[in-house]
Amino acid sequence: MEKILLIDDDEDLLISLTEYLENSHYVVITAKNGKEGLDLLEKFFDNISLVITDVRMPIIGGVEVCRKIRSIDKFKNLPILILTTMTDISDKYIGFTSGANDYLTKPFEPL
Repeated sequence: MEKILLIDDDEDLLISLTEYLENSHYVVITAKNGKEGLDLLEKFFDNISLVITDVRMPIIGGVEVCRKIRSIDKFKNLPILILTTMTDISDKYIGFTSGANDYLTKPFEPL
């Protein structure tokens, strides 16, 4: 099964999105801030297929998570999805220029 690293400080979102993804046959590893997420990525890198990160989080935010992931050669092709409440076009631009492959705004409806 493919593994997804989900980084978000919203406990309710972590629970509901993990449940949804696990029901869709993914293994989900969760982190509550960017530093924890980066540590887990380093530990489980060979098995992570996707990183989903929020932007506004304690310790290290999602934009910095994207930049750090992209600065490490072995992570350069790892897909990153930003999942955030920040809807302004300038926020999206920052997300994409930091290395995100896609940008999804909250709230959203899973299919």
